[in-house]
Amino acid sequence: MKTLLIGTSNTAKVAEVQRYLSDLDVEWKTLGDVVPGFDVNETEETFEGNAKKKATEIARHTHLPTISGDGGLEIPALGGWPGVKSRRVKDDGSEATDEEIIEIARKRIETLSESDRTFRFVSVFAFALPNGTVTAARGELVGDLTLTTHSHVPHGFPYRAFWWMPAFNKYFLDLSKEEQATISHNKFALDQLRPTIEAYLESA
Repeated sequence: MKTLLIGTSNTAKVAEVQRYLSDLDVEWKTLGDVVPGFDVNETEETFEGNAKKKATEIARHTHLPTISGDGGLEIPALGGWPGVKSRRVKDDGSEATDEEIIEIARKRIETLSESDRTFRFVSVFAFALPNGTVTAARGELVGDLTLTTHSHVPHGFPYRAFWWMPAFNKYFLDLSKEEQATISHNKFALDQLRPTIEAYLESA
């Protein structure tokens, strides 16, 4: 059985990758299992660039095939804010906590008219081998932004506090797992990446 490394220590993100790739016959490892505290500086200007950089550097460092992701919220009416800086929205550019992100985003959303409260959430996953080979895939989720946040937001996903899905007439967080799977940006990206991962697993 081959080992795949999920290049994050974020337990919520680990769970999503394992959920949508649960049928793969692999041994899963996380960044915390292999190299606790290892960090990759996200210096690229696109989600694709950061996802590829993280997957490549982690795979090279750990000598394990790695799935790593990057993604973030884009609000068209705010010029695509916060974009690739979805975790670094504080004035000093440092990484914000979930609670800080929710409060900062709330203040921004409040400045928008109701018709402008739409969002696009981009998710990019990359699969890299220790030899430097890397492939990336992208998924997107679109919906409306609420002024009232959801009462129960999972750690690691602060922006989901605001996601309202008109097609279901409820918050994204209130969708069943089956409903989420039909629109999940993470699932869309991982589904596109699946053939590359499967080809690796089937190789000698």
